[in-house]
Amino acid sequence: MLLNDNGETLLNLLQTYAERGFNLNRLVLELSAEYVINHIEEYKHLLAYMQTLGIRLAIDDAGKQNGNLERLAMIKPNILKVDTSFLEEDALPHLYQDVHHLLSMFSRKIGATLLFKGISTFQQLNYAWRNGGRYYQGDYLEKELPEFISANSCKEKIKKDFHHFLTFEQKKMKAQLDLTESINNQLNKTLKKINTEDHYDKTILTVANDCDAITFRVYICNQSGYQLSSNAEKNSDGEWKLHYEGRQKNWSWRPYFFENIVRMNIEKKGILSDLYTDIERDERIRTYSSPIAEGVFIFIDIPYDFLYEQEGLL
Repeated sequence: MLLNDNGETLLNLLQTYAERGFNLNRLVLELSAEYVINHIEEYKHLLAYMQTLGIRLAIDDAGKQNGNLERLAMIKPNILKVDTSFLEEDALPHLYQDVHHLLSMFSRKIGATLLFKGISTFQQLNYAWRNGGRYYQGDYLEKELPEFISANSCKEKIKKDFHHFLTFEQKKMKAQLDLTESINNQLNKTLKKINTEDHYDKTILTVANDCDAITFRVYICNQSGYQLSSNAEKNSDGEWKLHYEGRQKNWSWRPYFFENIVRMNIEKKGILSDLYTDIERDERIRTYSSPIAEGVFIFIDIPYDFLYEQEGLL
């Protein structure tokens, strides 16, 4: 209908319903992401006009058209729909999670709301909740019916499940804070043994040995992101070796690098990163970072194996 006459037939039909008392604010026009991306130039003005009438615009399968989020932003959709059916019962692929985290940030920036559809399990609802979902659809909540359901049909189920999610996330946050505090304490003890005139490589080896149980790589950078030390890395025999090629690499390109530097400068203590994939090891890790001198910061990479063994760190 949109393709045939630039939406005129649809708009006339909607106007007829509006004159009979239908509130256009209750109407959501759903289009596929692929359709919008392919016809954005033709219909961006029409879609913008429809939104001025109160009609909300939903984009289905958002995120599947990789690399085209900027084109979706041109029409400022109200709702972005994400399909959770790719998730298996007990598997939450972290690559999808990274994409949906990006989609969550994108929706926030353009003023859109995330809707997760295809929710058929508790795990999928949890995934949607953790990735910024505001609206949820799927058989886990309510079976498809030919008539409208009660507004409170899923209220108790949602309250119970969300309480479970909140409790679990609180435990995870406590586990991360406990690990941060533990490393803070160990690092403070270690730094007292180190001479301020020691070479940075000697410092990282001392820290690496004292933190041997929780790390596989230690290095030092300045606040501009330049690496001042080598990499202290644990080899397959459990011995610490220096890798000199790390010196003078710049890590300022990493997301949140400068934000974390500012935080550490203000708070004067170490912080723990979120989970991310280490390029060299191709595994999920966290990094603890802390100021050790004016404009100098130590980074302690924590391997997946350690995180997996501790409750709440994955």
